[in-house]
Amino acid sequence: MNFIPLRVLIVEDSAEDALQVTRELKRAGYQVEFERVTAAENMAVALHRCAWDAVLADHSMPGFDGLTAFRTLTQSQLDIPFILLSAKMPEEKAAEFMRLGVRDCILKSNVGRLVPVLARELRDAEVRRKRREAEEALRDTNEKLRVLVSSSPSAIITWDPAGTVTMWNAAATRLFGWNENEVIGRPNPITVGTEDAVQFDRLFAEKWQEMTVIDIEMQCATRHGTLIAISLRAAPLRNRNGEAVGVMGIASDITERKRVENHREDLIRELEAKNAELERFTYAVSHDLKSPLITVKGFLSLIEHEAMAGEYANLPNYIERVNRASDKMSDLLDDLLQLSRAGRFTHPPEEVRLDVLVRDVLDMLSGRIATQKAQVTVSGQLPAVQAVRPRLSQVLENLIDNAVKFARPGSEPRIEIGAQPREDDVVIFVRDDGIGVNPKDQQRVFDLFDKLDPKTEGSGIGLALAKRIVESHGGRIWVESEGQGRGSTFFFTLPHTPVHPDPGPSPSCSRETTSKDTTRA
Repeated sequence: MNFIPLRVLIVEDSAEDALQVTRELKRAGYQVEFERVTAAENMAVALHRCAWDAVLADHSMPGFDGLTAFRTLTQSQLDIPFILLSAKMPEEKAAEFMRLGVRDCILKSNVGRLVPVLARELRDAEVRRKRREAEEALRDTNEKLRVLVSSSPSAIITWDPAGTVTMWNAAATRLFGWNENEVIGRPNPITVGTEDAVQFDRLFAEKWQEMTVIDIEMQCATRHGTLIAISLRAAPLRNRNGEAVGVMGIASDITERKRVENHREDLIRELEAKNAELERFTYAVSHDLKSPLITVKGFLSLIEHEAMAGEYANLPNYIERVNRASDKMSDLLDDLLQLSRAGRFTHPPEEVRLDVLVRDVLDMLSGRIATQKAQVTVSGQLPAVQAVRPRLSQVLENLIDNAVKFARPGSEPRIEIGAQPREDDVVIFVRDDGIGVNPKDQQRVFDLFDKLDPKTEGSGIGLALAKRIVESHGGRIWVESEGQGRGSTFFFTLPHTPVHPDPGPSPSCSRETTSKDTTRA
């Protein structure tokens, strides 16, 4: 027979009664280990000397009774089944003891009843022990989760099906700006404010019950209105029936990563554009250089042939043609050299007074302007800008020269130069009433060597050069025109410096007072 170990603390003044109890327990299959105490102080010490399975106490002893023994056990805060044994006890007294927490009351004359009562109480005690262990384990787990959530570098948020925030950790406060007490019990602030956030909220509303883990990158607004990029992993919180009762989201700030990625993509696009430009450049250079070389080679062959035949009448014409082809090649190479230098600055940008620079450029182009009888108007007050002065002079020279050159046949060109200061930059424009640019060609005019009319003078580098110079200053350049014969306006932007313009006119300009306050060249 396998005996069940049992440790019992017996509070009893009668050694015989104590032995009777232990014999009854042994007959029931228990291997009894016990200690008998007769006073409260002895009981208090004995309770902590051993892990007892039960306490059996006599109801009435000289100077020490069962109720006092029960209170001694209660003060020890030990969860041990306590059973009273009594020679006689009225039922109402027994009921009173059990209301106080005594597990059962048994008459000594019916000690056989002790075995099933004790077995029941041992089972109940084991259930309570396991519950305490589970609760303690749960408290430990909850504490670990609390520490994990509170110390996590990632924002951790939970919200219910209605979108109400139920948890908000310190990292969420650092990332989004709202404190915990500002968001708990309120709508989730990261699901509003941006189009990404609204779509995210709509997705959860539509896919709530069947939702699984979702990884998403989105843009959202902080408490202060700053837009940030976050990586969010969201998963449903389910009850024991598998029903979604909430969502937990873990968010990380990826704003810097997205900035780097976007910058990398910009660099890739820029590199692709540079490669395409290089291909066009290579083709155009080979084509445009080959043309004068073919001319030179052809006429040199004619010179050789006719000189050997003694025919000299055409030689001056042939030599002139060779010289013109050589000059064309030299001009083309000079333009290419300018283009190669356009994006590189030997000096840093400085404050440049547009009013002074425009007068200098107009003075330099005064011969062509006079020949074409062009009327150039400088509108309003021109501000100062941050630029490399020689490079900016090239841009204005190209735009003004083109405005004069591409006038409508038989007309006297009218050209307006002005600027529109904005918060961060200045928009500078050169407007003419010339032949105009068709909308489909308004991007093409800035391509290298791409002349809309091959018969016009020049190499086709001028606007490409202007574009490269403006972009190297951090600005952009574009053209607006209503089409053929409707004139054109070329715009470009530069960083500005607010200073007072120089009021004095240059020697080549006269001052007039009009409704626009203009200066005419």
